Amino acid sequence: MQGYFKELDGEFYDSEEIKNMLYAKTGIFENYKNIGGFIFRNPITLSKMKKEEASEFINKIINYIDNDTDCILTPELRNCWLLHVKDSDIEFAIQFNFPEKTPEYIRHQHSLTCINCGIFNINGNDSHHIRHNTGLANKPPDWFSIPLCRNCHNKLQALSGHELAKILPIYGFNIEIYCKLAYLRWLNKL
Repeated sequence: MQGYFKELDGEFYDSEEIKNMLYAKTGIFENYKNIGGFIFRNPITLSKMKKEEASEFINKIINYIDNDTDCILTPELRNCWLLHVKDSDIEFAIQFNFPEKTPEYIRHQHSLTCINCGIFNINGNDSHHIRHNTGLANKPPDWFSIPLCRNCHNKLQALSGHELAKILPIYGFNIEIYCKLAYLRWLNKL
């Protein structure tokens, strides 16, 4: 993380200061009462968090970085949630009844950074629908899409889903499964 925060607003920070800042801004806290009866908050360290708490903490950090700093997360860091996907999550995604159209999801994708290069466009990124056995006349369902900046969209739009899966940082997932998991994560079902 130090590479992202080493210089922020003209100030330089060491790794301990960065860690303390992230805990203060996004941490999960426990309340303690001292001998005098005063209540104070103490952050729970990542190593002591339960899996659900750690996932919430990481999401808070990503949102903080996206919304309150000028830092850009690499796509590999942004998609680190994939490392914790369970077989049961994949089974759920396979069985889930996805709607064809979800305009809210497309608007959400416009607010994300590019999955390929990590760039955030203040005017919004594109939502690239992946063509897979739909033919050129039929647009794929909204869940089967990824956020791309205009430059990457122009470069990658001719690639098939299989070709995209080889170059995108999705940790070896099939592109269709990745899109389903990302959609379910947006729905807060994963």
